[in-house]
Amino acid sequence: MPLSLIPDWARAAGAALGLIIASVFAGRLAWHADQVRRGHRRLWSREVLLELPTIGAMALLTWALVDYLTLSPGQAAGAGVVLGWLGPRGLEIVVVRVWRSRTSAVPPAPGAGTGAG
Repeated sequence: MPLSLIPDWARAAGAALGLIIASVFAGRLAWHADQVRRGHRRLWSREVLLELPTIGAMALLTWALVDYLTLSPGQAAGAGVVLGWLGPRGLEIVVVRVWRSRTSAVPPAPGAGTGAG
C-alpha cells in the first residue's frame, strides 16, 4: 500500500468541491448562453469575468445546502446547476417569494393591528 500525504477526507472534500464548482459553472454557462441568445449580452465581454465571483459564491451556497440536507453526489450536482442558473438575484427572488408565502399564511397575533399595546 503506497503512502499518501493527502488524507482520505481531504481527497473526498476536494472531489465534492470540484463537482460542485463544475455544476455551478455549468449552470452559470447555461444562464449566460440564454442571455446571449436573447441579445442581452455579447458572447465575449468583460461581463464574463464578473461571473467568476458569482460562481464562487454560488458554489459556497451549494456546499452549505448539500451539507445541511446531506445530499448524494448526484443531488449535489443538480443543486449546483440550479443555484448556478439562478445566481444571486434569482435566488433572492425565490427566497423572498417563499418567505412571503409562509409569513402571509400565519394569522396575525391577537391584538395586532388594533393599536393596543
